Amino acid sequence: LMTGEAVDSPMQPLIVSRDGRPVRTANGVLVEPHLSFGEGHRLDVVCVTDLTVPPSQPLGERYDLEADWLRRQYEAGATVASACSGALLMARAGLLDGQDGTSHWAYCDALRREYPRTNWRIDRSLVLSGVDQRIVMAGSGTSWHALALYLIARFVGTEEAMQMARVNLLDWG
Repeated sequence: LMTGEAVDSPMQPLIVSRDGRPVRTANGVLVEPHLSFGEGHRLDVVCVTDLTVPPSQPLGERYDLEADWLRRQYEAGATVASACSGALLMARAGLLDGQDGTSHWAYCDALRREYPRTNWRIDRSLVLSGVDQRIVMAGSGTSWHALALYLIARFVGTEEAMQMARVNLLDWG
């Protein structure tokens, strides 16, 4: 975009679901996954999106397959990231015990009650924690921009992240 020359992408985004079958999102969009949990791929980075769960409703066991898969990816060396209510899955996976974490302010009271061993940082839009700072969390739905730019800087390069910020008019001091 900046030079007019085509380049290969340094990242290969993949959508992963528990069974590899299409998933209909809360707003009706049909998402076609590339992989299922059972395909055994070890990923470098796993991003947990928002979950369509009200702040007052505990996850219970309904996402335990996802939590187990996320934990296995982290234990295999992946950096795991979440935005907004995706923190619920990170906490359910046990990745945040004794760590700093963040989520949208509306979820923080419930998260503090259900996961008291996490230091919930409601004041932070981006939190890094865990082994080698391989847990990266964005606080709200709009903080995903900071999360994306951070991941680009970390895994591709700072200059590329700055270019992405400029192209998309994102403030990234």
